[in-house]
Amino acid sequence: DFVRATRRINISQFPKIMIVTLKRFNNCGQKCTKIVTFKTTGIVLKSISETGIYKLIGVIEHNGNTLFQGHYITYSFKKSINQWFKFDDEIVTNVKLSDVEKAQAYCLLYYLESKVNISQSK
Repeated sequence: DFVRATRRINISQFPKIMIVTLKRFNNCGQKCTKIVTFKTTGIVLKSISETGIYKLIGVIEHNGNTLFQGHYITYSFKKSINQWFKFDDEIVTNVKLSDVEKAQAYCLLYYLESKVNISQSK
């Protein structure tokens, strides 16, 4: 079952790192297990004078049924070697982007890849 959700906020300046948290728990602390898809590249933010393009560099996943119990796993992208890693306590493994996209993400971290002044792009 998919739920299409959109949220709009206004920002005055593009952050270098943008953190997006997803509400994965209901008001009773039970986990929402619906599938969440998220973009990994080409996240475009626009202001009056600039356009910023973001790329996914990190995902935090919660495994468990409630807000009060479970385990956290982090996926992190190392740009210099173009590789994703999975951090599960002291165990670190190489993973594919497709593994990251399947994560039950509750927190997404995006890096500002480029910023273009709108007047320059015309």
